[in-house]
Amino acid sequence: MTKMTKVDCDRWSVELPPDGADPLLEPDATPDGQTALKLTVHATAPIEVAERAQHAVVPGQAYCLTAQVRTALGNAHGRLFLQWLDAAGKAVGEEASKHTFLVHDYAPLQVWAVAPPGAFIEGTLVRVPRKDCRHVAHRLTFKVAGKTKTVYVPLDRVEEVEQWTMEYKRLKRLIKAVTRSSLGELRNHVRSRRAAASAGAGAGPRR
Repeated sequence: MTKMTKVDCDRWSVELPPDGADPLLEPDATPDGQTALKLTVHATAPIEVAERAQHAVVPGQAYCLTAQVRTALGNAHGRLFLQWLDAAGKAVGEEASKHTFLVHDYAPLQVWAVAPPGAFIEGTLVRVPRKDCRHVAHRLTFKVAGKTKTVYVPLDRVEEVEQWTMEYKRLKRLIKAVTRSSLGELRNHVRSRRAAASAGAGAGPRR
């Protein structure tokens, strides 16, 4: 197995064999003005170049990841990977595009996928000291019809349940943000209609 040397540049990660010269990394742009990386290397072994970025998503919604890639090499291919992360940053799924052989002009790489519904639970994970003060018990508290309920959480499930509660809080913040945006759009629409109606009434026939 060939040992690879890793070079980082902004969001980009470049892995190349140790027998290759130091790569030349330069900022570049795609035809539509998107930021890109120009990589110049001299190596005979395979070279791996990747850009990694994280974005918030809505579970159950479809997403399309697209990239434009070109190469001056005679034999090169590209592939996109779309990885889903939970609230704790743990991978919960991955999708990949087909291998696309690259040419000397920009080649589009694309992958469609639906964000998985990450496990979540409404409640608060609390730590309760036991009577002997040597150990801590974990409880999940939540409300049902206004009354607080409690469920014991075994030690081997504490980390998982904590991730569930974090995911619930993240989704709750996301729902509030979407609600504010939707209400703002609706209010703007109403104002626009009223303004248009008022302008139309003021432009009536004159004597």
